[in-house]
Amino acid sequence: GILSHWNERTSELEDYYRTYLEQLDQIADAEELRMVDVLNYAQTEQLQVFSPKGDVYALPKGATVLDFAYYIHTDLGNHCIGAMVNPSWETRNNTNLRVPRERQLFHGECLKILMDPGVRPSREWIDQTVTAKSHVQIRRAINLQNASRARRLGRDILGKELEEFGERLEEWLNKEEVQKAFSEENLNENKFLQELGLRKRLIRPFLKKHRLVDFDKIGRLRQLMQGRPWYLFGTQHPRYLIENPEDPLLR
Repeated sequence: GILSHWNERTSELEDYYRTYLEQLDQIADAEELRMVDVLNYAQTEQLQVFSPKGDVYALPKGATVLDFAYYIHTDLGNHCIGAMVNPSWETRNNTNLRVPRERQLFHGECLKILMDPGVRPSREWIDQTVTAKSHVQIRRAINLQNASRARRLGRDILGKELEEFGERLEEWLNKEEVQKAFSEENLNENKFLQELGLRKRLIRPFLKKHRLVDFDKIGRLRQLMQGRPWYLFGTQHPRYLIENPEDPLLR
């Protein structure tokens, strides 16, 4: 009886194993994905939906528009805002056909994913999806966003610190001795800035250890700036009267 069932529904059997194998591929790339997640996913009752081009996709029952978007392509999922259901040329401007990304799929419907380049995944998206593939891709996107923010913060921290030594950030990063220090610490520029931004590394111990700045400059700079600041009309930034504008510390 079981063989007879699958013999009559070869496309369903093909979709079942394709889903199973795709999830196994996810395991190879994602340590956080457990085998039980794959088994539960592959053994869940399936539904079929269509793309506007007529391609058939099998997803587990309970899957959402966002799951469908991630199933097709990661970038499509990362910028998904919803979908048009059963769109056609005549109904392309009918907003009643638009559904949000968290809306569940129904068997046999056709969906056109809607995107917004300005949209980025957030932790709430985990609750809007059911497939292991979606969860993995959402977490990866969030981690990349966090890393990018950390690098920007690290750059600001480093830039302000280097100003006290009369150093310019970009020039300092390209110095041979700085690159050598990165190599000794098994770092690169991005990793270094990210660790600074995440407060996993303090800047001054690193600078002192590798002798990357002249700490005596701080005292000499402060001595130069001891004068009382002047505030020009229309500005909030202080101005100092410097006795020797040719001092190399001011370059």
